[in-house]
Amino acid sequence: MAHDLVRIECPHRSNPDGTIDSICPRCYTTIGTSTWEYELERLEAEHVCNTIELKFFETLKKKPVASARPAYAVQPGMAQMRG
Repeated sequence: MAHDLVRIECPHRSNPDGTIDSICPRCYTTIGTSTWEYELERLEAEHVCNTIELKFFETLKKKPVASARPAYAVQPGMAQMRG
């Protein structure tokens, strides 16, 4: 999906060598690396998310973070077994 309809704010990450990475917040791809903000803006405007990767990350977002398993109940005598 092209980002031409709605501008998405891409986070930037500074590197030790003075360059800046632009990261797509939808597909988590490094869009580009540059020392110039203008170059990153151009790369961000041209970025198209990989539909396969995007579907993968969308499925991850739908999964619950916490376990769906019930909490363990301590049975009588179990505390003694732990030593």
